[in-house]
Amino acid sequence: MQVQLADRMDKNQELMRESMQKQFSASSRIIAEVTEKLTKLDDTNRRVVDVASELKTLQNVLQNPKQRGVLGEYYLDQVLKNVLPPIDTSRSISLRRRYCRRCYILESIRYYLSIVSSVWRTIIGSLKHGKAGA
Repeated sequence: MQVQLADRMDKNQELMRESMQKQFSASSRIIAEVTEKLTKLDDTNRRVVDVASELKTLQNVLQNPKQRGVLGEYYLDQVLKNVLPPIDTSRSISLRRRYCRRCYILESIRYYLSIVSSVWRTIIGSLKHGKAGA
């Protein structure tokens, strides 16, 4: 009788050990996954803080109206250089006869703004429909 009782206790003890090992393995796996996700979250948080810091710097720069105007003029100049074709001085006389330079620049700006507006509408539309970032 004592032998049977001892065998049963050994079996129960072995089952408990196996059960505890399975639980420990599962717990270790879960802890590893949580640690990995927390590391990714920490990296993402760091990036968000960096972007917020850069936005704060940009906000400080743009608070001064004069700096904001200079920055706007610089970017407008760059946009015009990228959008407008270089003016051929040998043809500038015929260009002036057909269009005044100012009208030509205004039409080019209007065309550029229509392209930018179209691109922004496309981006905003895709964001509304959940296509961006997917």
